[in-house]
Order: sequence, then C-alpha cells, then structure tokens
Amino acid sequence: MTIDISSAFIAPKVVMETTEQIKLNGKKTGDAIFKADQIKPWGGMPGKCVQ
Repeated sequence: MTIDISSAFIAPKVVMETTEQIKLNGKKTGDAIFKADQIKPWGGMPGKCVQ
C-alpha cells in the first residue's frame, strides 16, 4: 500500500513519529494507492462518534 501525503493538510498537533497513531482522511485512488487529504491526531473527544 502506498500512501500519498504530498498535498495533505497536517494538523498542527500531529506528531509525525513512527510510534504515533494518526487518522488519515482521503480516498483510495488505485488498487494499492491512498491519497490523504487530511492527517489528524488519533485522539479526540471520547464518545463523540458513538450514536
């Protein structure tokens, strides 16, 4: 899998380290290619996405 982050918005709080968990928002553009639109920290408000 190839992830293209060349034009992605990277949130100021993101730490780009190999041990950090992040969220990628974007689109799959090929069989093994993902183009990221946004990179955000993994953490957030607990329960925010729970319905």
